Amino acid sequence: MDTTPGLQSVIDSPGVFRGIAEVVDNDIIDITDNPSTSGFLKQKKGTSRPRIMPGTNDLVRHNHTWIRHCVESRSLDEPVSFEYILWFDEDERTFSATVRYLCVSVCGYPRFAYVITDITDRKRLEHQFALTRKKLDLMNIVAWHEIQNKINGIRGYVDLSKDLISDKKGMAFIEAEERLLKQIHDLLQYTTEYQKIGTLPRQWMNVEDAVRRVLSRSGGDLFRIGLDLDHLEIFCDPTLDKMFALLIEYTLKNQSTDPEVRITCTEVPDGLHLVYEDNSAGLPHNRKEDLFTREVVRAQDYCIAFVHDILECSRMSIRETGEPGRSARFEILVPHGLFRFTGVA
Repeated sequence: MDTTPGLQSVIDSPGVFRGIAEVVDNDIIDITDNPSTSGFLKQKKGTSRPRIMPGTNDLVRHNHTWIRHCVESRSLDEPVSFEYILWFDEDERTFSATVRYLCVSVCGYPRFAYVITDITDRKRLEHQFALTRKKLDLMNIVAWHEIQNKINGIRGYVDLSKDLISDKKGMAFIEAEERLLKQIHDLLQYTTEYQKIGTLPRQWMNVEDAVRRVLSRSGGDLFRIGLDLDHLEIFCDPTLDKMFALLIEYTLKNQSTDPEVRITCTEVPDGLHLVYEDNSAGLPHNRKEDLFTREVVRAQDYCIAFVHDILECSRMSIRETGEPGRSARFEILVPHGLFRFTGVA
């Protein structure tokens, strides 16, 4: 078969197996002079009927699979991709194939282009990753429940100890233990929620509704809040509610008297700035730069690192731009295509 130099360079490219074939009766016949593909298919040069499928005990079934997808490509007039498994010398290999109907040959046989890629290594890695993920999830669940049960047990003993302690110093120790237990409990809750990031498909979420849901659960009477969002919706991970809950939690931890929050949005050349600002003391300049990037996150900053990862999963970014001593200001950049204004109250 004659081919143009451009087509021949594509056909002879290493790493994948490309060519042109015809459906002849119940067989798939390769008509391309392609040494790479011929070697892969274990064909000898000059073979009168070079099959696209190598020698296999299940040739009929594999040919049927190929022919079925070739017919589908002809019917749809577009490429069709599929996967199949072959055995070579007791080694199972997985291949990905794409076929594209071209025309009917002068002999009346349907002709199509094909690309075959060996994806065995990728499939094995995917399987190993899924198995490792399953093991880690199981270990995390077991460890989480065991630690939680131990904490509840210690809390019970702490409550009983209060009845046995009468002096102020001893009671101060008990109260310190309670605070530490609560911090450990909160960290366990964070890790449980953290595992949910990215497990569900992204969806359009109304930002104001998400904030209102957080307020209904956390008690909106603890602080004042102002919203100027113009019915904003963003396409994001469904854990958006948790993100705002963490930001509000951060505010309440850092502003004990008359806390106030304001959430606004402004379109910018790069997309949209969604701004969360409070009236807390803010962050010193030496903590701003590595707040979201440090490898080891301090316990008190865990919720902010959590916020960063929720946004990163949704292709958004966050930075702290507040003035130290006056406010904390978290500026979220939402890229174009991930936000919209519904205009519905």
